[in-house]
Amino acid sequence: MSKPLEAMCKTNAIHTTLINVSLPRRRSQIFNVRLIIFNIPPSPPSLPIIGHLHLLKEPIHRTLQSLSSNLGKILLLRWGSRRVLLISSPSIAEECYTKHDIILSNRPRLLAGKHFHYNFKTVAAAPYGDLWRNLHRVMTVEILSSSRLATSSSVRQAEVLLLLNQTMKGCACTQQGMTKIKLKSKFMELSFNVMTMMVLGKRYHGEDVEDVEEAKHFREVMRDAVDLSATTNLGDFLPILQWMDISGLEKKMARLMAKMDCFLQRSVEERRRILSPNLASNGIEGNMLMIDNLLSMQLLKNNVHLCSTQF
Repeated sequence: MSKPLEAMCKTNAIHTTLINVSLPRRRSQIFNVRLIIFNIPPSPPSLPIIGHLHLLKEPIHRTLQSLSSNLGKILLLRWGSRRVLLISSPSIAEECYTKHDIILSNRPRLLAGKHFHYNFKTVAAAPYGDLWRNLHRVMTVEILSSSRLATSSSVRQAEVLLLLNQTMKGCACTQQGMTKIKLKSKFMELSFNVMTMMVLGKRYHGEDVEDVEEAKHFREVMRDAVDLSATTNLGDFLPILQWMDISGLEKKMARLMAKMDCFLQRSVEERRRILSPNLASNGIEGNMLMIDNLLSMQLLKNNVHLCSTQF
């Protein structure tokens, strides 16, 4: 513990002792106050109520790096009512993910998790417990196992080849000797296409889109979801502001989630119609789809954690 922090804890202990001594004997028996001093990491000076929120400036990663370089590799910050542990050491981070992974496994209950993760019911937002362990097992053993990923390797290869062909075609259409290509947007489209092809068997970005209107709707929903998830919600850090919804963020998330639910439900019903009675997909393509595996597990194993309302 740092010397200033140790001195502050000792001062608080002295003040607490003085208060207990000054109380009447009967009340001192009722209010048995004990001060427990934890070996907490150092923390920069904070403001009342908001804590260290005033220190967060763009770009956020450089701000956090500046704090850690000045105060140490492990810091305790307070973002409103939330305590945040800032770690900038690979060895300490490895220890957190190996020795103390269960202690640090719970996710914060943010507004985005409430609306975009079905009230914290997905593997990305669920607290550590039976639900999370079951969902994690389904993901690692049934959906993202090495054999499943090897089966879907042809999808990734086909999408990369399609991207290369489209890029070469764009270069050939120009009359100039050199052409600038924005690879960032290309790689984003590639990532989304690989995911949607593995999950739903459809492509929603770039060329060779099966349904133009459906693809447009999907892109709009995903863009809005990313934007709203990245929006800072003061209610996540100051609970007193949650019920106000000053910025209208919660209403926007609720409306967007309704659209996303409709899209996902249509996809589920479509795959159910395609699946044959023996639960095998009609065609080679269906055998690689993650949604088909989930639907088969739901019917065969009667898994309570894979109900239709959580798709």
